[in-house]
Amino acid sequence: MDNDKQDIINQMLSQLTDSAKHNREVYSKVAKHLDEGQKAGVNLSVNQMTKGIMEIYKDKETEELTALDVACGTGRCAVALRNEGWLGPIDGLDGCHEMLEVAKTKNVYRTQYHEMISLETPLSLEKSSYDLITCFGGLSFGHIPHDCLEDESYYPRADLTKMMGVVNIAYIRKP
Repeated sequence: MDNDKQDIINQMLSQLTDSAKHNREVYSKVAKHLDEGQKAGVNLSVNQMTKGIMEIYKDKETEELTALDVACGTGRCAVALRNEGWLGPIDGLDGCHEMLEVAKTKNVYRTQYHEMISLETPLSLEKSSYDLITCFGGLSFGHIPHDCLEDESYYPRADLTKMMGVVNIAYIRKP
C-alpha cells in the first residue's frame, strides 16, 4: 500500500468516536483498504488471541464446533482462526455492510449477519448455538455500546454460547 492510502486510512480511523453510527460511516469508507492499512501490531494481536483460543481447544476436534465472530469486520480474526487449525463453521456478525462485503471475499464464514449489538435490539441468531464467541476489538470505543458492559451476561451476547461455551474478547483501548 502506498503511503498516501495509508495516511488516508490512518486519518479516517483517527476520526472514530463514541458514536456507533458515525463509526459505521467511517468504516464503510475505509473497508476495502483496511486490512492492508492496519498496523502490524493489530495482526500480531489477532494471531496471539487465536493461538490462545486454539490452546483452549487443543484436545477437541474443532470440525464439530461452531464459532461466532462478533464485530467481525473484514474477517481477519476468522482467517487467523482457520490458520491456527479451527475446522468447524464460523459465522460473522458486523454492523457495517461494507466490512462484511470485504469479509465475504475471504470465504471463511458459513453465514454473515449484518446486525448491530445493543441491549434494546434482539439479534436474529438462535441462543445457545455457538461453542465459541470471539470478539476482537468490538468492545472498543464507539463500537458495541458500553451499556452492554453493565450486564455481565452480555459479554457480548454470552447467551448465544452453548453450555460450557467460550467467550473470548480482546478490547482495544483508545490511543
